[in-house]
Amino acid sequence: MQWYGGTVAEFQTVGSSLLSLWSLVRGRTELMADMLTISRAFTVVFTTSFSVVVALFIYTAVFATINNAYTSVRRSVFHYSPTDVHDYKMVDVLTKQLKIWLGVTKPKPVQYRVSKSQENDMSA
Repeated sequence: MQWYGGTVAEFQTVGSSLLSLWSLVRGRTELMADMLTISRAFTVVFTTSFSVVVALFIYTAVFATINNAYTSVRRSVFHYSPTDVHDYKMVDVLTKQLKIWLGVTKPKPVQYRVSKSQENDMSA
Protein backbone atom coordinates (compact mmCIF):
# COMPACT_ATOMS: atom_id res chain seq x y z
CA MET A 1 0.00 0.00 0.00
CA GLN A 2 1.45 3.34 -1.06
CA TRP A 3 0.55 6.16 1.25
CA TYR A 4 1.70 9.12 -0.82
CA GLY A 5 2.73 7.70 -4.21
CA GLY A 6 -0.68 7.86 -5.87
CA THR A 7 -1.80 11.32 -4.75
CA VAL A 8 1.27 13.46 -4.05
CA ALA A 9 3.22 14.22 -7.23
CA GLU A 10 6.58 14.42 -5.43
CA PHE A 11 6.32 10.75 -4.35
CA GLN A 12 5.80 9.14 -7.78
CA THR A 13 9.31 7.62 -8.01
CA VAL A 14 11.86 6.56 -5.43
CA GLY A 15 14.35 9.24 -6.45
CA SER A 16 11.84 12.06 -6.37
CA SER A 17 10.46 10.85 -3.03
CA LEU A 18 13.97 10.89 -1.48
CA LEU A 19 14.55 14.40 -2.81
CA SER A 20 11.16 15.45 -1.46
CA LEU A 21 11.96 14.04 1.98
CA TRP A 22 15.31 15.81 1.96
CA SER A 23 13.64 19.10 1.08
CA LEU A 24 11.15 18.43 3.87
CA VAL A 25 14.01 18.08 6.34
CA ARG A 26 15.44 21.35 5.05
CA GLY A 27 12.14 23.11 5.81
CA ARG A 28 9.98 23.05 2.69
CA THR A 29 6.45 23.25 4.09
CA GLU A 30 4.39 23.18 0.86
CA LEU A 31 4.80 19.42 0.71
CA MET A 32 3.43 19.01 4.25
CA ALA A 33 0.01 20.38 3.23
CA ASP A 34 -0.39 17.71 0.55
CA MET A 35 0.75 14.98 2.93
CA LEU A 36 -1.54 16.12 5.76
CA THR A 37 -4.63 15.86 3.54
CA ILE A 38 -4.03 12.12 3.11
CA SER A 39 -3.42 11.06 6.73
CA ARG A 40 -2.65 13.51 9.49
CA ALA A 41 -1.44 10.97 12.07
CA PHE A 42 0.71 8.99 9.64
CA THR A 43 2.25 12.18 8.24
CA VAL A 44 3.28 13.38 11.70
CA VAL A 45 4.75 10.00 12.63
CA PHE A 46 6.44 9.60 9.24
CA THR A 47 8.07 13.03 9.13
CA THR A 48 9.11 12.91 12.78
CA SER A 49 10.71 9.49 12.44
CA PHE A 50 12.48 10.48 9.21
CA SER A 51 13.81 13.66 10.83
CA VAL A 52 15.06 11.70 13.84
CA VAL A 53 16.82 9.15 11.63
CA VAL A 54 18.52 11.90 9.61
CA ALA A 55 19.56 13.75 12.78
CA LEU A 56 21.00 10.54 14.27
CA PHE A 57 22.89 9.82 11.07
CA ILE A 58 24.42 13.31 11.04
CA TYR A 59 25.21 13.10 14.77
CA THR A 60 26.90 9.72 14.29
CA ALA A 61 29.00 10.97 11.38
CA VAL A 62 30.13 14.08 13.28
CA PHE A 63 30.84 12.12 16.46
CA ALA A 64 32.84 9.49 14.55
CA THR A 65 34.93 12.19 12.89
CA ILE A 66 35.66 13.96 16.18
CA ASN A 67 36.43 10.67 17.93
CA ASN A 68 38.79 9.59 15.16
CA ALA A 69 40.63 12.92 15.25
CA TYR A 70 40.89 12.82 19.06
CA THR A 71 42.27 9.29 19.15
CA SER A 72 44.85 9.96 16.45
CA VAL A 73 46.06 13.12 18.19
CA ARG A 74 46.16 11.40 21.55
CA ARG A 75 48.06 8.48 20.08
CA SER A 76 50.63 10.77 18.47
CA VAL A 77 51.09 12.91 21.60
CA PHE A 78 51.10 10.32 24.37
CA HIS A 79 52.37 7.20 22.65
CA TYR A 80 56.02 6.93 21.77
CA SER A 81 57.05 3.66 20.25
CA PRO A 82 60.58 2.38 20.83
CA THR A 83 61.37 2.65 17.13
CA ASP A 84 60.89 6.42 17.16
CA VAL A 85 63.87 6.99 19.46
CA HIS A 86 66.06 4.72 17.37
CA ASP A 87 64.99 6.44 14.18
CA TYR A 88 66.11 9.81 15.53
CA LYS A 89 69.45 8.35 16.64
CA MET A 90 69.95 6.89 13.19
CA VAL A 91 69.30 10.26 11.59
CA ASP A 92 71.87 11.86 13.91
CA VAL A 93 74.47 9.23 13.03
CA LEU A 94 73.84 9.64 9.32
CA THR A 95 74.07 13.44 9.45
CA LYS A 96 77.35 13.24 11.40
CA GLN A 97 78.76 10.80 8.85
CA LEU A 98 77.61 13.03 5.98
CA LYS A 99 79.27 16.09 7.55
CA ILE A 100 82.51 14.13 7.96
CA TRP A 101 82.31 12.86 4.38
CA LEU A 102 81.68 16.37 3.03
CA GLY A 103 84.52 17.76 5.10
CA VAL A 104 82.38 20.11 7.15
CA THR A 105 83.62 18.57 10.41
CA LYS A 106 86.67 16.51 11.24
CA PRO A 107 86.34 13.10 12.81
CA LYS A 108 87.13 13.01 16.48
CA PRO A 109 90.12 10.92 17.47
CA VAL A 110 89.20 7.70 19.18
CA GLN A 111 90.06 7.72 22.88
CA TYR A 112 89.90 4.46 24.70
CA ARG A 113 88.90 4.84 28.31
CA VAL A 114 89.57 2.25 30.90
CA SER A 115 87.46 2.31 34.00
CA LYS A 116 89.01 1.90 37.44
CA SER A 117 87.56 -1.58 37.90
CA GLN A 118 88.99 -2.78 34.60
CA GLU A 119 92.36 -1.21 35.41
CA ASN A 120 92.50 -3.05 38.74
CA ASP A 121 91.62 -6.34 37.02
CA MET A 122 94.40 -5.87 34.47
CA SER A 123 97.06 -5.09 37.07
CA ALA A 124 96.27 -8.10 39.20
